[in-house]
Amino acid sequence: METSRLVPLVCVFSGFEDKDSFPRTWAWVPNRNDLELGRPTLFGWTFSLTKLLTKLNDVFNDPPVRFTPFPLGDKHNFCVTFMDGTNRILTLPESVLADKHGNDKYSLVCEETTSSCVAAYAGVPIRRPIHYHADPENKIGTPFLVSQHVTGVTLHEAWPLMSLAERSLLIRGIGTIWGQLLSIRLPYIGRLTQNAGSGNVTVGPLYLPSAGGERGPFLNIKDWLVEMARGSLRSESTTTTEQQKQMDIAIHKLMHDSPLLDEDTLAISKFNVPVLFHPYMDAHHILVDPHSPTTIRAVIGWHHACSFPLSAITLPDLGLPGCDDAIRRTYLDEIDAQISQANTLWRLKCMAGGKVAEHFDKIHKLKRLARNSDQWRQKGFSDVVYGSPRLQ
Repeated sequence: METSRLVPLVCVFSGFEDKDSFPRTWAWVPNRNDLELGRPTLFGWTFSLTKLLTKLNDVFNDPPVRFTPFPLGDKHNFCVTFMDGTNRILTLPESVLADKHGNDKYSLVCEETTSSCVAAYAGVPIRRPIHYHADPENKIGTPFLVSQHVTGVTLHEAWPLMSLAERSLLIRGIGTIWGQLLSIRLPYIGRLTQNAGSGNVTVGPLYLPSAGGERGPFLNIKDWLVEMARGSLRSESTTTTEQQKQMDIAIHKLMHDSPLLDEDTLAISKFNVPVLFHPYMDAHHILVDPHSPTTIRAVIGWHHACSFPLSAITLPDLGLPGCDDAIRRTYLDEIDAQISQANTLWRLKCMAGGKVAEHFDKIHKLKRLARNSDQWRQKGFSDVVYGSPRLQ
């Protein structure tokens, strides 16, 4: 829509609070940002809403008229309806997700880059990115990503109404997607991003919660685990003498007393190769067709994705409502079987008692040690450090 005329517009925001609350409205005039001076912001947003709406209008030549969280309850993904009736997904980072070092855990560049690569190289259903705006001069106050809108409901919502046969078929479909993802090999441990100079896809730093910021990318599994162990404590001021002692012992174990991390034979290197991993691919991040719930419409939340060593990967729990531990284990076994059809190394990993399974188990123990380097005694990892379950 032409923005040179001062045409007052109204955008409706519905579904942002509880179901009984009334929709909120925002009256705006394209490019008249001065008209929002002194107005209270909606939902605690700190960016200029008028500038955001104006930019969306400029990009798509059509003004946005309605915002709705999608899926419902989401705080950074919104279904935006434009005046011509088109729906698109707008993704905004949350300022509360920036840690004390200023690192943004919710990387829109990672979201755009990873989802595009997944669609191109793995055929996984996603919401395809349409437009990314970095807001380099901070004119709006926030970057944003616009993606294709995919109709659907979360698996968490659909699951209780599905038959046993439908559930089984869907689980196999999830296993197939995992098989596709874990077959995408990457050169380093980190997360996908874009090279600042060329714009080409590359593996960049990884956000480590234990380190309180971004680290990497890492050339090998040993460097990754050591950095994870070093960052277990968020600041020096909270480190007690006992905690520092435990951390030093754990780091020494990883650096000098873990031959498994130093083996560079072809067999071992294949197990430790970085592959694409979505740590939150659960019932809240899988959209299915509401009329045919065995059809996966999209996997969302790709800002969580990263490249991890295959041997260090543990599949996330699906978080399916009404499922006890035995049922969850059955579903995970089915997913393992589907992955094994696409990934030979994963099939070897699933063969209990074999050398590959033993390798995977040892790597997982070292990863848990790294994550708990300042309190491994309390967590019961003495056997990992000393080779036997004794405390020293």
